[in-house]
Amino acid sequence: NSLPGYSSADESDHPRHQAETPKKSHSAAITDTPPQLRRPRSVVTIGDVRGAGLYLGVEFVTSFASREPATAAANFLCSALVHKHHILTTLDGPYQNVLVIKPPLSFSKQNADVLVNALKAEMQYLDTLPPEYLAGVTPTPT
Repeated sequence: NSLPGYSSADESDHPRHQAETPKKSHSAAITDTPPQLRRPRSVVTIGDVRGAGLYLGVEFVTSFASREPATAAANFLCSALVHKHHILTTLDGPYQNVLVIKPPLSFSKQNADVLVNALKAEMQYLDTLPPEYLAGVTPTPT
């Protein structure tokens, strides 16, 4: 893929390409973390992380083996991120169990760490709640 007016040889010199380079390391801070959050004895775990650059989707499942969508847990996490941590995310996917991260253009490694730590804290908190708690969780307006 070449940008209009640039040959592929010129593409690395284009300012847009140069601006994306640091962002890739920030998205790696998010995509490299999920194995730490795949917890076998928990209410919710991360089934997959997909996307490109900083537009990422984190799929939540009840177990990594069954891949059953964890829709209520995803709703809980999306709400907790916005209300407790002021981190805006949305839900997507056919089961509304994919937390979509669309950070602003000025997104640092420190911001990625804040997001990952907030998500980890809320997933751990979710494990302390009684199982019936999720039955009362309503969809998060996003």
